[in-house]
Amino acid sequence: MHIHLFRTLIFAFILGNGCSQRNISVATYRSNQDRKRLSVASSFNSANWTNYVLVICPEEDISIPFNCKRIRPALDLAIRRFHELDLLDPTHLVFHFADSKCNDQHGALAAFEYIIKGQLHCFLGPSCDYSLSPVGLYASSWKLPVITSGGISHEFRTDPRYSTLTRMGTTSKSVIDFILLQMRLFHWKRLVNIYDVSYQNSHCKLVLSYFKEVKKKGNIYVHPVFANPGDNVEEIMKRSVGTEYSGK
Repeated sequence: MHIHLFRTLIFAFILGNGCSQRNISVATYRSNQDRKRLSVASSFNSANWTNYVLVICPEEDISIPFNCKRIRPALDLAIRRFHELDLLDPTHLVFHFADSKCNDQHGALAAFEYIIKGQLHCFLGPSCDYSLSPVGLYASSWKLPVITSGGISHEFRTDPRYSTLTRMGTTSKSVIDFILLQMRLFHWKRLVNIYDVSYQNSHCKLVLSYFKEVKKKGNIYVHPVFANPGDNVEEIMKRSVGTEYSGK
């Protein structure tokens, strides 16, 4: 891949982090006709070539930080800046968008669609780990780079099959390492995790999954507790911590 393309994509995802926090609306940048494809062109000559980038992100779920509505304006800003710096020529970038629906099916189907079309050189996303897992595995077989703000699960760090994956966001290891640092500071050895019953496909489960590795090392005892909707969390804490662990 041309070095300018890689620098452009890195810059775009850095901007994407900022745009997700500022909640910029794509409506100010793109009309509805441009929602599925963003084409960035510069002055062409016979030496120009086209690079295709597949952006896989959740389309409808705006509760997810890196959804399509926040990523599109970030890409616009990034490309505009690179044109100002004259860093794109002679590259022609074409961005395709696909809805991951944050599951392990739709993102992978989109990847195969554009591989078959011969229009895929790089992935931006998926940002959801459940979509990233199959896409990351296929991309490594295809020798295609994957740049994502997701991949928080520790498995993406340790599994060599994700050889073309670049993670740019917070990982579960960094979050848990911070928690463990505080526990060592206060000499705490036991931890109770209180989960909502719907945690199975949640962001929290992915973050806390790294505790499995901690438990294997024998450094800390982790006890999971599940809460139903409407349960009094304060009472759960009193029961789980006060009754079961007092004096230990």
